[in-house]
This record gives sequence, structure tokens and C-alpha cells, in this order.
Amino acid sequence: MTRLTNDMRNDLADRMIDHTFSEEVRNVCLAHADCAKMVYEDVFTSSMRERMNELPDGWLPKVASVRVQSQESVVNLTFNGYFYHLPKLRIKNHEETRMLFPYNMQSDVVAVYDGSHAIAHVITTMLAQANATSKRIEGARLSLMQTLNKFHTVEKMVEAWPEIRPIAEKITPAAKPQLPALPIAHLNELFKLPVADDV
Repeated sequence: MTRLTNDMRNDLADRMIDHTFSEEVRNVCLAHADCAKMVYEDVFTSSMRERMNELPDGWLPKVASVRVQSQESVVNLTFNGYFYHLPKLRIKNHEETRMLFPYNMQSDVVAVYDGSHAIAHVITTMLAQANATSKRIEGARLSLMQTLNKFHTVEKMVEAWPEIRPIAEKITPAAKPQLPALPIAHLNELFKLPVADDV
């Protein structure tokens, strides 16, 4: 029997959440990145962006996010769609994207949109989808862990839940042959081992 450890339960849960929600999370992150790009291009016109890009490397800072006030809330939008405040929506090995910013604007709120503005509506919709997805993942993981905690061995878990076998096989450590415990040192001394070849 293979003992089902907490590390194995967490690994199994991570794999199942990724299997079920990866596409939904990726779409939410893309929508997040699109919001950041939309704000950036709304604040900086194409001619302004061209002028910034023409400057030598290092003349302007490159930042990973843009701060905006949408309706009554200040929101930090990342250019790669990474959610700092929603761990359930973080994609592993997420590449960082940075954009050029004037020094005097890199940490400020760069735009204010009231509720009637189209960009505010897009941001609000994206955040609502992100929070809903995060809550579904949290609920699914909680339900899954409650079930996994009822099993103490991988074999019993697979017996009760056969459909989980393909994923369970990925988290089950390969069995290592165990050598019998022998008093080697004592036996070597008792029988004067090792011996000459002619014995």
C-alpha cells in the first residue's frame, strides 16, 4: 500500500484544478492584460508611444502594471495579466511584460474613468469574471480536499474513485525495493570477512 501524504494530496489537487480550470484562467488573464493595454493606449497616444520607443534604452523606466481609477476603486492592471491579489488565478511561469512610462507617472493613477465610460465597463466586467473564477476554483479545491482527506492510501482512493487513476499515477512515487535489514558489520567481524580468494 502507498500512503497518501498531504504533499501528494496537494499535488493531486493542483493537477486536477489545472486540468479543469486552466483554459478559463488563461482567458481571464488575457482579458486582464487586454484591459491594461487598453488603458495604456488610451493614456498615451500612438505618437507619444512612438516618441517613447525612439528614446535610447534606459532613458525611461519600464513598468509591469498601470494604476487606474475605475468608478470608485483604484485598480492595478498588469500588462501580462498576472493577478497579484487572486492567487488562484496565477499561471505558473508567467512571463513578465513591461511598458515604457514617463518617470513622473510610473507609480501614479494614470487615468480616472467614471461608470459611464466604456473602459470602466470593460474593467468591471473583467474583474467580476476573475473573482467568479477564483471563487469556483476555491470551492472546487475545498470539496476535493475534503474527499481526499478521507483516504489514507492511494490504492483505496483509486478503488473508490477509479476515474482518478490516470492523475493518481502521476503523483505516486515509484516504489523503491527495500533491502532486508542485516547486521552486516557484526557478521563481517564474526566470520572475518572479506576473505582471501583461496578460501
